[in-house]
Amino acid sequence: MPTLRAVHKFRHPIKLVTFDAFHTLYEPRGTIGSHYAAALKPFGITADSDQVDAAFRQAFAAHLARYSNYGSLYNMTSKLWWSVNRDIMGEVCNSVYELFATAKPYQLYPETAGVLRRLQQRNIKVGVISNSDERSGECQVLWAQTGMSDFFA
Repeated sequence: MPTLRAVHKFRHPIKLVTFDAFHTLYEPRGTIGSHYAAALKPFGITADSDQVDAAFRQAFAAHLARYSNYGSLYNMTSKLWWSVNRDIMGEVCNSVYELFATAKPYQLYPETAGVLRRLQQRNIKVGVISNSDERSGECQVLWAQTGMSDFFA
């Protein structure tokens, strides 16, 4: 992959760079299991976050295989895709779903600001593309809270 210095060696200058958002520019704080375990506490359920994380990964993979692209091909909303129709679990899922629609459970990778700053200094426009569900608006909140908004037009 060319470095930013190598940009000037291209025949035509680079004018735009796009990034996938999730797991490229930012990632969850802690594990997904830790967020679910925390959401269970108000309901009097104590859960080991490592076990919840392992179970989540298995369930997520199976569900994604059955209903790809967050259920969009099946006319499912992402909220329905992420939900479980059981009393407490429904409330827990709603709580976690709403949490992940905010910037709180995410953090930027350490190098994100530096890369974006160098691209901006070279007058290279930056775009963010995501195949996340419609909650990817959390990007805008995350950018605002971390001072990154200026990098995106």
